[in-house]
Amino acid sequence: MPDFFEGDAAKLNLADLLIPVDAANQSTLGKYGGLLMSIPSFLLWMGRHGKDKTEKVCMDWLAALRREHPDKKIGIVGMCWGGRYAIRAAKEDHSIELVDGKKVPLVDAAVALHPSNLVMPTDAEGLFVPVSCGWGEEDTMTNIKLKGEIEQLVKKERDAGKEVPEIEHRVYKPGRHGFAVRGNPEDPAEKKCLEDSVTQVLEWSNRWL
Repeated sequence: MPDFFEGDAAKLNLADLLIPVDAANQSTLGKYGGLLMSIPSFLLWMGRHGKDKTEKVCMDWLAALRREHPDKKIGIVGMCWGGRYAIRAAKEDHSIELVDGKKVPLVDAAVALHPSNLVMPTDAEGLFVPVSCGWGEEDTMTNIKLKGEIEQLVKKERDAGKEVPEIEHRVYKPGRHGFAVRGNPEDPAEKKCLEDSVTQVLEWSNRWL
């Protein structure tokens, strides 16, 4: 997989504060005290890894993979930060030309689970390959309203006569942010989200790849 952050990943303790695996055992004082201490370094880190830089790392890596394996199918799965770039990799304007002049998409299918930092409509317009999205009902960082915005955008493009690939949406309950990777396996509802999100990825991959 591409090294999005080129050896400069955010500290895991920040994820433990923002998306604890066992949220019920996190005290309010511990959460917000820890966040106040982490915010300065996190903002500096964010400044080093904006959209343009992260997208270049991801799309350049996918383009090299496509050119190396022009006859193979390629899928991408992104969760949280990576979810945005999984969707963007499926856009028509990221297609590339191979040596024979044939224009092909970077990927053949994409899955995005609780994708963070989406900017609408630009991040989801002009989708070129099938995309499966997973949303959490109680996600406070990736609002489920984005699901409706993408649906409306796809409808608008289809109504205008544009050929749009299949786009599916699955909703998880409770589906707090990070449900696909940082859910609590000791909680039955969160365990189901973890397991069902794996099923979503496998089913979409088996169908299109």
